[in-house]
Amino acid sequence: RGPGRAGRWAIAACAALVAFGLRGSAPASAFVTLKNPMTGQPQQWKPLPLPFRIHQGAPPGVTAAAFQAAIRAAYQTWVNVACSSFQAKDTGVVNQSAPEPSDGVNTHIALGSWPANLTPEALATTLTYVDSYDGTIVDADVVYNPNYPWSTTGKADAVDVRATATHEIGHQLGLDHSPVTASTMYFTAGAGDCSAGSLDADDIAGICYLYPNGKAAPAECTTSSHCVQFETCVNQSCEVTGKTGYGGTCKLSGECNGA
Repeated sequence: RGPGRAGRWAIAACAALVAFGLRGSAPASAFVTLKNPMTGQPQQWKPLPLPFRIHQGAPPGVTAAAFQAAIRAAYQTWVNVACSSFQAKDTGVVNQSAPEPSDGVNTHIALGSWPANLTPEALATTLTYVDSYDGTIVDADVVYNPNYPWSTTGKADAVDVRATATHEIGHQLGLDHSPVTASTMYFTAGAGDCSAGSLDADDIAGICYLYPNGKAAPAECTTSSHCVQFETCVNQSCEVTGKTGYGGTCKLSGECNGA
């Protein structure tokens, strides 16, 4: 068993442990899954349902009850995806103030202080442990940074608990950061931004790829207005168009290099 890190939400920067940052621009692309370093296969939680529990404390600015309700709502957001078989199991509230990588339960913890070995700017971080043989996720605890103000009501100067938790749960499921700026799994967000509490077509495609139930994922787009710069809606999918270089069409020799 080898430890790995995934997380999100850094006010200034995103780190390899999957930490979150202020929203900026990024190229559009499909969802990205966490990979087994040995085989390159996607990492997944097995078997379902995914068990979770919540630390009885809360980060600054919110009550324990509001913190717990926001996290439960975040799990339900993923469970509600029609084309996915993902299920979660609430195992209750616990007095656990530090991550426990070997208990097989994914705990959400409002830390009293932020560890020096984690990205200082991170709003939250998911500490993921996987079976190095088959890539199965065996534990993924989420820690929330007490150095920021938090909210469950969309306050403009605070970090939204549900939006943050929704993103971090995506890492627990096996999703990595997405380059799609509208997605919940994009690596940054702004203070007061609640949009990551709902899922974009890219997020839905990702969870339905990892945990399919035989139903088709909804269309990514119906018109090109649903796509980002340099993309056009083709057969209900956003395709890169009108751009040369990486990801674009080569019109002249020398425009593209082999890889």
